[in-house]
Amino acid sequence: MFISFVLVSLLVAAIIATAGTLKVIGHRSMIVNARHLRYSRTAFTRIGALELVGSVGLVLGLWWKPLSIVTGIAVCALMIGAVIAHIRVKDAANELLPAITAAVSAGYVAVAGLSLQ
Repeated sequence: MFISFVLVSLLVAAIIATAGTLKVIGHRSMIVNARHLRYSRTAFTRIGALELVGSVGLVLGLWWKPLSIVTGIAVCALMIGAVIAHIRVKDAANELLPAITAAVSAGYVAVAGLSLQ
């Protein structure tokens, strides 16, 4: 279980760090996405900052399990918010899959971190 905990933590951290960085720097694709989801650029930048903090927490949680639990729950909640945002604008199911996958994976990190203590 420890190996899957490490791999999933690092994978989710890499994915949300990438997305968070693109949001924070205001990449064109993220500006388009923010408009589509009816978010201001400022709100999307803040979401990106939360994703970056979450990615750091997931990596540091490999050494301190309580942090992995809290961060896993927080990232899961953030991704549930992303799912809700996509549903609100009536996106197709395939648009929801990345956020759903990240939410489930972050939830796994929280549960695995709890069981590895």
